[in-house]
Amino acid sequence: MRLDSNLLNAHYNMGLTYNDMGEHDSAITSFNRAINLNPDYANAYFGRGNAYYYNADYDNAITSYTQAIRLDPNVAGVYVNRSNAYYIKKDYDNAIADYTQAIRLDPNDMFLYYNRAGLHYIKKDYDQAISDLTEAIRLNPNIAETYINRGDVHSAKGNNAKAIADYETALRIDPDNAEAKEKLGKISGRVKQ
Repeated sequence: MRLDSNLLNAHYNMGLTYNDMGEHDSAITSFNRAINLNPDYANAYFGRGNAYYYNADYDNAITSYTQAIRLDPNVAGVYVNRSNAYYIKKDYDNAIADYTQAIRLDPNDMFLYYNRAGLHYIKKDYDQAISDLTEAIRLNPNIAETYINRGDVHSAKGNNAKAIADYETALRIDPDNAEAKEKLGKISGRVKQ
């Protein structure tokens, strides 16, 4: 049987369009049609996973992302999206594992380290969170929020001097950053007491 690539692409592209329009049930139908035409079409599973995710059907999203990964394990974005679904389900270990795999595929994306740091912070694995935020800063030292978050982790560890240094750096980058000002004021007040 000859695969009609025009029909396959039409269903896939319609699924993308439906997702963009917020019509996720229609997107799922279109992606299913593409998958029926070619069960090895990883992008269709990825798109369907996104549609399920947008519908807050995280179990089916994870299943679709997993199928996309099985077919093409070299797309960092699929791991990131599956990680987000795991995060919502509070499955932080699998979420971290997926960010780790995404980092292996795209080691220069600072946001991957930044997001994984947040998961480590939730688990109170502060040293790993600091390590990831430090790497994010190495990759892009010009984002105040990264310093603020690292300052928060230092504060949680009781290392006020390092927290203050990070909040001050954030303010050098963004002098009007209200969050950095507030946190610096609070921690400075604690240090003086």
